[in-house]
Amino acid sequence: MTYRKFLPWMADSLRGRCRGGWHVLHTPGLRLQSPAVADYIGAHAGASDPQAQRWLEWADKSLVPASRREQYLSVRPGTGRLLPSRLEPGVIRLVAIDPASDRLAGMVAVVDARLKFPSPAH
Repeated sequence: MTYRKFLPWMADSLRGRCRGGWHVLHTPGLRLQSPAVADYIGAHAGASDPQAQRWLEWADKSLVPASRREQYLSVRPGTGRLLPSRLEPGVIRLVAIDPASDRLAGMVAVVDARLKFPSPAH
């Protein structure tokens, strides 16, 4: 499976399945899976929380308004269309889901180290 190439230090504790561009990994405390479009929006909403922004420091124009956050976070993960991976070649995005509550916990991006990206502006 492709995740073993990207996460070799976790290979022994991961169970997963990949099918048709949809990846699912099970760790002891989280389920990681390819994001649906709604998951991407939900993760963005979660990252817009003031506590998350203490660490992320995104520009205000990138934040989801507080009045919409819970709406986006209430969607069950994996609902709807798969986020197309071709949007960012060389980047694998996975949403993190708390298996106990089946709610979105965050999102990670694994980037091919051979790609050159500009440094993020602060």
